[in-house]
Amino acid sequence: MKKGKGFTIVEMILIITALNMLAAVIIPVFSRARAGLSQASCAGNLQRLGLSLQMYAQDYDQCLPLLYFTDNNGTSYLWSELTPYTIHLHWPTPEPYQQAGADFMRCPCEVPQGVIPTGATGWVGSYSWTYACNWYNIFGNLTSNTPLNKSALINRVPTTVWLLADTCSNYYGFAYNPKNWPLTYDTDGDGIPDSFQPAGSRIGGYNGLAMVHRGGANFLFPDGRVQWVSKADWLANKNNMWGDITPGIYQYAYSTVRPGRSN
Repeated sequence: MKKGKGFTIVEMILIITALNMLAAVIIPVFSRARAGLSQASCAGNLQRLGLSLQMYAQDYDQCLPLLYFTDNNGTSYLWSELTPYTIHLHWPTPEPYQQAGADFMRCPCEVPQGVIPTGATGWVGSYSWTYACNWYNIFGNLTSNTPLNKSALINRVPTTVWLLADTCSNYYGFAYNPKNWPLTYDTDGDGIPDSFQPAGSRIGGYNGLAMVHRGGANFLFPDGRVQWVSKADWLANKNNMWGDITPGIYQYAYSTVRPGRSN
């Protein structure tokens, strides 16, 4: 019985070359597909959070929650204020902002659940979310600093101004508005200022946002729309997406008693 003829060296070289060419075509396609799935999953997360914000606003005279505040009931944070409106969205525990495992609070492109970055001690955001709110002309916080004692009325915020977006600092839970904190440092080396703090700071580039999706990020807007925005358009404040920082233009001024909440 004759043995089958093996491949010659030339044939092997041709086969390997063909496989390499095929891999060069297929691998980028799969990479783009995977990136697209991550971006779509992230957009779904933000849409669900947008729904919870809308429900919260309906219960609190159109007012958005504060980033954090302290009153006679203790200290509360934006994400814990949303807890009653997100239980139906499959939170794993009654107090999800303190727990790892809330899948839709974490962008698929961010660090694994439960991983707390170095230096994150004391920030509740380190436990569950990788999305940031637009601070502080949209989401304020109740402190002794009067200009911060405000959050926006959702029906006053133009639909071109962002509410939530991807963040590079999952222990903060907010991003700095460039109109208050001007972009003076180039953190990504492209020659364009993109942050108010230098590279290597806790804030990172883009004043705390993360351009993790195809050179841009997903943004949630007041009408519930989630849209991908390129880094260039965000830096250019396209459609005034940063919002107006004129005092009181969007906000309801809080005291220690918030609408719908007894002190």
